[in-house]
Amino acid sequence: MAIKRPKIGIYCIGTPRFDAIGDSEATVNGINAEFVAQLKERLGRFCDVVDPGIIKARDQIGKAVDLFFAEHVDAVFLTQLTWTEDFQINGLLRDMPPCPIFFAQINKPINFTKTYTSEADFARFLSRGNLVGSLQGSGDAKRYGRDAFHNCVGTFDQVMEEFEKFAKVCSLRSMLRRSSWGQLGGNFEVMWSTYVDPYLFYQKFGPELHFLTVAELEAEVEKVDAAALDANVQELLRRYKLGNNFDHDKFVASVRASMAMEAMIKKYGISALSLCDGNPQLFEHIGLRPGFWPTPFGGCKDVPVVAESDLGACMATYVMKMISGGHVTMVEPFNIDPENDTVSAGHGGPNDYTDPEANTLLGEDTRFAKTPYKYAGAPFAWYVVPGGPKTFAHISQCGNGFKLVAFEGEGIAEEHMLASYNQARFRVKGGTASQLVKFLMDEGVTQHYALAPGSHLDELRMFAEVMGFRYCEFR
Repeated sequence: MAIKRPKIGIYCIGTPRFDAIGDSEATVNGINAEFVAQLKERLGRFCDVVDPGIIKARDQIGKAVDLFFAEHVDAVFLTQLTWTEDFQINGLLRDMPPCPIFFAQINKPINFTKTYTSEADFARFLSRGNLVGSLQGSGDAKRYGRDAFHNCVGTFDQVMEEFEKFAKVCSLRSMLRRSSWGQLGGNFEVMWSTYVDPYLFYQKFGPELHFLTVAELEAEVEKVDAAALDANVQELLRRYKLGNNFDHDKFVASVRASMAMEAMIKKYGISALSLCDGNPQLFEHIGLRPGFWPTPFGGCKDVPVVAESDLGACMATYVMKMISGGHVTMVEPFNIDPENDTVSAGHGGPNDYTDPEANTLLGEDTRFAKTPYKYAGAPFAWYVVPGGPKTFAHISQCGNGFKLVAFEGEGIAEEHMLASYNQARFRVKGGTASQLVKFLMDEGVTQHYALAPGSHLDELRMFAEVMGFRYCEFR
């Protein structure tokens, strides 16, 4: 699954005041129409554009708002073509239902000389007077105080580059509000402060939440097709080397349980799953915690599953997967190496182990190897996150809303060190490891982070803005 192509309404404000100004070489209307055509062409490279025409009269405002609402646009691109009366922008700010708005002050090249000798040059001057309109409109926008209202100032190319990121996260916002997520196995009582209010989750974040049971998972385990199971088992054995105390029968049981979880995800149309992998019922009824997510042929490679029933971490992992398009894993920082100023992180439980750049092996789930459960120590996918630039994102509850905390690091390639965990080591970008941890503790975060390849702070900052989340960034 990828972020759907954004649908964007464009609200370009003109004025009838300058209709009569200009000559056969250039008029304000002609210059504005040419600019809007250029704008639509550029936006059309990455968006579906909904265009009500240049807004110059009062009756056009309501028609534009109705059109945007009927078309379910993900955001509105708002720009002043020149100086204008302020009723055009006030009508949009007052009447447009809740929707992200991107207010662009596009700095146009100066292509006029002496406006008193050429009416065409005077028309060019007037069509470059959009800064007056933007500043006037900014006062209106501030007084209305709409949520998810984003200002941008720059050249045409700079504005388009920023808006492409904005449109992407606005599309993600719309997708979340139409999606279904799952929580399997309840919560884990050892981490009360980690969990978020599921009602607030729906209200502020968007997805409908299904509460799934271990009993249903157990029933799905019995339905797993033997041939499909064998195909997944053989493919995993082909792809990955074997680690310590590898038990083939327990390995097959773990793959079977993972396939049963995939069946539940397909049944409910789930886009992300939060699993309480420490729930005793899971071990008593299934005999293990599913260790191979996603399976090679399960068709769920884009659906993240996170451990410890942390919906906030599930949010962060899903968002980072959609924004980055890469392999994302949930980690918690384990320790600081003061000598090398690095942070070691990782996590047990299900995680996406399929990154072809990762160092992955099939090894014993050592943490549960000495328990009395039927498949105690069933093999898990251990893997080491590859090196390179990384972005970390954390989402948790903040009062009656959410906060998103983000930072960047440089991943360091290393060998397997942690039994039955994924692992990552990184250097902090923008400060020392101790400074980062102090920053996180001062902010009052909890322990889980989504780790994604690449640099994505711009998108995370915009995502928090359009979602109404508190945003904190270490840099």
